[in-house]
Amino acid sequence: DRVRWCVLNLVPARDGWRVGGLRFFARLSCAQELFGQAIASGYAQGHEPQSAVSTSDVSSFWQASCKQCGINRAWIGLSLSRRDPQPRCVQLWQFPSDAWFASQVSVQVHVDDSTGGSWLEVNSFHSLNLGVWDNLHIWGPLPMQFLLANGIPNSTNNGSFSVNQIWRIVNGAVVQRSWTVRHLRFFEVDDLNVDGCASQ
Repeated sequence: DRVRWCVLNLVPARDGWRVGGLRFFARLSCAQELFGQAIASGYAQGHEPQSAVSTSDVSSFWQASCKQCGINRAWIGLSLSRRDPQPRCVQLWQFPSDAWFASQVSVQVHVDDSTGGSWLEVNSFHSLNLGVWDNLHIWGPLPMQFLLANGIPNSTNNGSFSVNQIWRIVNGAVVQRSWTVRHLRFFEVDDLNVDGCASQ
């Protein structure tokens, strides 16, 4: 049994899409690399997905089979064993030319069913870079449809969370001068009481 993961272009790539490196990791810190079978939507001759997947050598690259790739036309990824941990970080290195580049991508996971299955978006990422490694962190729970199809418990429904999750507070409006936070504390949902947050 395999679980397929991919990175999909969310914007057109003018001459096509070239990826020099794609690596998947089990930890949000981009540690504990995962290995499997390189997969892709297609490829130009001599630029198979194996040229880019699970390697730090960016001298070679995968090139999508499409020319002037439209939105959601090209993807490259990794097929993992169901026994492997789920990815929490993806590192992506794109060819250093804006003609072969996607500034926005989606990380997706495939769910199999009787009709052949479908891809589900896990996270999307914007304002990516050329010629450097982008760290794409996969936050929070995976899509419910994927969890149910694979018999994985949804950790957010039972009050527990997976190891090494990172939580943050982000300003939702423009701060005119500066933003000062005096105290920030986190509490377990099950330990809330009528008087306020009780247990950290």
